[in-house]
Amino acid sequence: MNRTPQPHVLLLLHAGWELPGIYGEILTETGWQVSTRALYLGAELDDIAEVDGIVVMGGPMSADDAAAYPWLITEKLLLGNAVRAGTPVFGVCLGAQLLAASLGGRIHRAARPEFGLSQVWPTADAAADPLFFDLAPATAVFHWHGDSFELPPGATLLATSEPVRHQAFRVAEHAYGLQFHAELTPALFDRWLTEQSCRAELISALDSDAPDRLATELDAAEQQLRELATRLFSRWLRLVEATR
Repeated sequence: MNRTPQPHVLLLLHAGWELPGIYGEILTETGWQVSTRALYLGAELDDIAEVDGIVVMGGPMSADDAAAYPWLITEKLLLGNAVRAGTPVFGVCLGAQLLAASLGGRIHRAARPEFGLSQVWPTADAAADPLFFDLAPATAVFHWHGDSFELPPGATLLATSEPVRHQAFRVAEHAYGLQFHAELTPALFDRWLTEQSCRAELISALDSDAPDRLATELDAAEQQLRELATRLFSRWLRLVEATR
């Protein structure tokens, strides 16, 4: 008897420190085929005909920075085509912004940058969503972003907050964008802070104590974030299996 090949996931990276964290751990546990493309290193984007799902991670650039990062044009074309073809997409932070932009959502500066732990609330539509149906009110998530986005046509808003309204959305039945980082572990955050540009950005936005303060807050919230990341991403992986 021939065995059905394992699902194939394309992982798109935009910076050496913006790694998939808990999502990556879960992908490793599945034993699925994962093709990683480090776009910031010049990796090519292959045809997606044989890809069952696409995970799009964060990065320090804007989704509109095509003049400095020309590959963003190709990436947005790929994501838009993937959604229209029915390929599941899971976008995180910049990945969510790229997903929105690929389908006509406008990118803009957030009302104020968000750094560290803060709360998001489910919308009324979240109750019927296969990923977000049990998102609790005032769920703490980790933020690191200065940009936000308008929802693309036909998108469903799933999570919101006071300073930045668009925190999570779904397009069609298979593509999700999360502005926040549920995948972040203390070890990965330490990796972020080894980047001088990241540390300087955080200190400039908050204060000189911010790196240590946010690291302590993240340590305390690690288990809650892990549970949230595991619920959301495992459900998305089941969606990938169901749509093969």
